[in-house]
Formats: sequence, structure tokens, C-alpha cells
Amino acid sequence: MKAIDYIDALERRNVSFRLVQALLKEYQLTSARGWDLLRDVYVNSQDKQVLSDWKEIYESQFHYGKRTIFLSKLTNTKLSDKIFNFLSTSVDLTEKNTNKYLKKFPLPLPENELNKMSLLRPSAVDVEINNDIVSLVFTYPRVFKERDVIDFGTMSTTTIKDLDQFDEVIGVKNRYVQFFDKIIYDKKNFTFRFEIDNCSTITLEEALKAEERYRIFIIKGIMKKHNDVVAISRLNLFNKINKLYNDSDGNIVNLGHSTGTGSDKSEKMRKKTNDLRNESFHIAGLKALNGITNNYAISKSWKGELNTDLVLTIPGTTSLTTSSNPSIDHVIIDGCGTKRDFTMLLSKVI
Repeated sequence: MKAIDYIDALERRNVSFRLVQALLKEYQLTSARGWDLLRDVYVNSQDKQVLSDWKEIYESQFHYGKRTIFLSKLTNTKLSDKIFNFLSTSVDLTEKNTNKYLKKFPLPLPENELNKMSLLRPSAVDVEINNDIVSLVFTYPRVFKERDVIDFGTMSTTTIKDLDQFDEVIGVKNRYVQFFDKIIYDKKNFTFRFEIDNCSTITLEEALKAEERYRIFIIKGIMKKHNDVVAISRLNLFNKINKLYNDSDGNIVNLGHSTGTGSDKSEKMRKKTNDLRNESFHIAGLKALNGITNNYAISKSWKGELNTDLVLTIPGTTSLTTSSNPSIDHVIIDGCGTKRDFTMLLSKVI
């Protein structure tokens, strides 16, 4: 393994370059102005300490990079040990795809190999047990469409004539990105975290489908192995929206709310270092409403350990404000450079 292997992996997984620069500063490593220039710096590096540092940088984003996290709890707690043992033994080394992924794990496969793997068919590739907590890692590819303007100068004379009536030609190609999701189960507290990788931004619907796959994986697995029915309830984080708004720490950078006068508002600060609660228009609006409004979505930021912008989002919708029992079970976490960053953000909702 070389330093540029980790650089390539970080770029392919769309990790924020600004965040990588912050990590390089922490490790006192040379940075650059872009991925290509960064590769030039380290292409011939043979330093074992540099390689070790790059490994830690990559792993920080592997474990704590941007993700959508669904929080749930086991209802029939008598099955706790069975679920813990099932997850602990779910990596199947006889499965063909698993072995292909493990050749490079925790790095992604080369794209010419990744594009041959089954889309959205997760393979369990790694398990970590820490006392009462088991963490099971799944991996699979997603495909994204990329559009580029094609330079007429690269075409043959015949092709240019055929396309003469067009002012611009757009090429579309598939880009394959390998995702790494986690099921984390705490058998002492009976809680689940379904962590859906969001390194290349996916829609909430895509994240919901992924989370549902892992629920079904557990339910079917325990039914097949023990003939027991697993019941998993979703934790409700709706009340955390107002708590995040009212707690004085951090900055509110995005707020969705419905007013008593019949309008829905989405307010966003351009900079994560500014707080919506101190913004004149927001203050005047609340005053006009006598402070009465129903918050349904929020993003809040804090400065991280490496001076990066940590962002916690509860991405609710307006339908929550009209429900008799509003409920939302997931958050989006972004900007973490260290485990302490990640733990701090999670502590705001659990």
C-alpha cells in the first residue's frame, strides 16, 4: 500500500478536500491545492510514518465521514444475545463477492472491477466487537451519472459535420462509487444504529431503502436461524429539533418551520460560522409571530477538534407539523475529522 492509494480512495469517495487539508495539518503533513497536486507530492513517498498517517486519515473518513444515521431500539429484548451473535458471525468468507471486496478492503475496488459488481447488493465484509457492541460493515457500489461538455476538437471531421447543427455536445458516463454502511448494535442498551454512507450525496429515499434492507437482513436472519420474530422500533428525534434550537451552543445554519399564519419557511445562513438566531430578518419574523412557529427541520454547526465545521441535520418535512404524532428517526452527520467529533454530534440526539 502506498500513500497515493489512500489519496485516490479519498477522492473517489468524494471526501471533502478541505477536510483532508485540515487532517493533513493535524498530522503535520504537506498539503496542496487539489487532488492532482497532492498526488504529485506523495507519488514517490517511501516514508513509513507518512504511510501510517495517511492510513489513519483514510480510516477517519471511513468510520466518521458523512453519513445518514437511523436510530432504533429492540422491542423484544429477550432476543438481544441472538441478534448480537448473528451479527457477529455474518461475514461469509465463502461468498464470492465478499472475497472480491476483501482484496482491497477497507479501500474501494478499482473502478474497472467495481463496475462489474452487483449494484445495491451489500456484502458483509468486516465485523468489530467491542464488549457489548458489535459493528458489522457492508459494502456495495452505487452508480452516478456525470455529464461533460465534449470538445469538438477531439472529434473526427466526419463526426463534426454530423453534429454541425449542435452548439454543444454533452457526454454522459457512469461513475461507480463504493459505499460502506454499518449496522451497530449495543446489546446492553438494546439500541441499533443503521449508518448509511453518504460520501457521495444520496437522496433521503435512497438512504431509507438502504436502512430498510438492513432491518430485513436482521429480521429474516433471526427467523431463519432461530424461528423468532424480531421487533425493532424507531426512536423519535422530533423533540430534539426544538432542543437544538433552544440550546445556546453552536450555530443554527438551517431551519425549516411552519408559521401560525399559514406559511412554510426555510431559512439558511450562507456561512456555517453565523447563527440564524442572531440574524435580523429571523428575529423580526419571530417577533411578528409572537414567537409562535413550528420547527420541523434543523441544521446546527459547531467547530470541530481540527477547526472544521461539524454539521448535524435533522431533515424533517412540513408534514411533521400537521401530524398528531410527529416522528423522525434519522440524522445526517457531516464534517467530522475525528472520533471525538463524531461522538460529540451523536451526543446531541441520543
